[in-house]
Amino acid sequence: MDTSRIAIKTSRGIEFLRMTDILCCIAHGRYTKIVTTSGKEYLLTRVLKEIENCLPCEDFFRTHKSYLINLNHITHYHNNQDTPITLINDIKVQLAKRRKQAFHRRINELVQTI
Repeated sequence: MDTSRIAIKTSRGIEFLRMTDILCCIAHGRYTKIVTTSGKEYLLTRVLKEIENCLPCEDFFRTHKSYLINLNHITHYHNNQDTPITLINDIKVQLAKRRKQAFHRRINELVQTI
């Protein structure tokens, strides 16, 4: 089994995505939109929690009830803004106050801060 890919059912069949190409997942009620680094988007009939359970926890982080991001694609973090996290493709993401400490810990584990 290839754990570096995920299969997504579409109207045309099944598409296989590399997990490293997933930029973020955004909840839209009972649907979830997966956004890739190429800008392609997939709308799935799954809640965000189901998608979160399929992705590796070491690379992905739930920043907010509506956002699951790939930590490897963060380009900027502003400590005191409504949408403090910026991903590649200039996507802005919210960070819930209650998840802020856990986010800081994860970032410190991933990268060296100078």
